Amino acid sequence: MHLQNHRNLEQQDIRITVVTIVYNGADSVAKAIRSVLDQKYPNLEYIVIDGGSTDGTLEVLEDFGNQIQWISESDEGISDAFNKGIRRATGQIIGLLNADDSYLPGTLQAVASRFRGEGVYYGAMQLQENNRPGGTYHPNHELLEKDMTLCHPATFITAGLYKKYGLYRTDYCYAMDYELLLRMKTSGAPFYCIPETLALMSTQGVSNMHWEEAFDEVQRARKLYLAPGPLDRYLVWVVKWRKRLGHALEGGPLAPAVAAYRRNFSTIRKT
Repeated sequence: MHLQNHRNLEQQDIRITVVTIVYNGADSVAKAIRSVLDQKYPNLEYIVIDGGSTDGTLEVLEDFGNQIQWISESDEGISDAFNKGIRRATGQIIGLLNADDSYLPGTLQAVASRFRGEGVYYGAMQLQENNRPGGTYHPNHELLEKDMTLCHPATFITAGLYKKYGLYRTDYCYAMDYELLLRMKTSGAPFYCIPETLALMSTQGVSNMHWEEAFDEVQRARKLYLAPGPLDRYLVWVVKWRKRLGHALEGGPLAPAVAAYRRNFSTIRKT
């Protein structure tokens, strides 16, 4: 057998679990599910955690038959739903894809082909604004101490790291992914960059709609794992200014400018 063929077989042996959480997402979850199933990755486990939807989401899930595993029950929030999926996962590496987001073709194969053992694997992410392509976010884990510089839908974490460092904290409602990644990075977990765009993310996500609360949780996580410095005081001042400006201009003629500023106020590189 040629060495390249042997490597391809090894890559396909890597079991990948994708977890999608959804609550009343009948209008969007089918697109997310298809983006996973259309990967045609041979060793895929796909788990959908529904929070007790009442809008027809369950009928959408039933239409996919045995292509997906799913449960529907009430939960204690996003972190709790993520944790339910992770606990059920049997894959070596786990991706979390929200019901409003989707993978680009070849994403799972790209992750498998760069698998190097336990670690956090991440790539770039493209925004979707009103179902139209937006800018691309280019992550950099070296800047995690400053900001959430990884893209949640384009990040995959090995099961071993969850076992070693723990799951998502349920006392975080919006920035639970940042808290977890910062916890792992400051504890010495390895990070691997995949130089490809892996996912599309809707700008209607919970953390985007609740950016003020998300920022407060980011600051709480930074205080937990990092020593405070001048940058922290500066960021708190900036956010207070942003809150005042945002409340004053929200819904007015300058609302698009406010939205653009929010999208671009970040250390993460965008194109």
